[in-house]
Amino acid sequence: MTDFFEYMPGCTVQIKSMIVRPGCLAELWYGFDYSGIKKTYSAGIYTNVGPVEDHNCNDMFGYTDSLCPPVSARFSCSMSKIECTPREEFRKIGSCDFENSEVCSFTALEGAEYADDIQEFMKMDDDLAEEFTKELKDIFTSNEWESEFDWSEGNVELFNPTVEVEEILTSKDGKKHDIQQFVGICDQNIVFTNLFRLV
Repeated sequence: MTDFFEYMPGCTVQIKSMIVRPGCLAELWYGFDYSGIKKTYSAGIYTNVGPVEDHNCNDMFGYTDSLCPPVSARFSCSMSKIECTPREEFRKIGSCDFENSEVCSFTALEGAEYADDIQEFMKMDDDLAEEFTKELKDIFTSNEWESEFDWSEGNVELFNPTVEVEEILTSKDGKKHDIQQFVGICDQNIVFTNLFRLV
């Protein structure tokens, strides 16, 4: 809790903009000692958090226009880390026809596609993005599950948000093949590796 109204002779300094981190709440009161009108702000970016109209403003601050700034605040957070059981599989992402060429170019995703709510959090806060990236990497590199892929050898970019990349596969058999990509899945979080095969 805090009073973030700072009195200076002849003027006042108030916080008017703020960022509330994901999983957190900001409760603002428009009176000292957590009194007066109260507003609650969930995760987001706010560029104007006051003032509000209150007839008590004149008594509290001497403001004749009855517009009160927020002067008391309580911040609380209930962030939960990523907790899920990983699994892995090859997933079809396209096909290649080698009838006229031994080389096939295709576009694929590489990196991690996070659950929708986590993606929103990561866009809002770079520190949180780093934390989620580390959490997902720790889950996949843990010795607590059996894996066909050595996730510990994957660089940190493997767990960064997905990017589109151009890949090439070759075959001399002149046939059409499906392209499969090796992915790691942990609830709604999917890690797309750079391991591909033709089937």
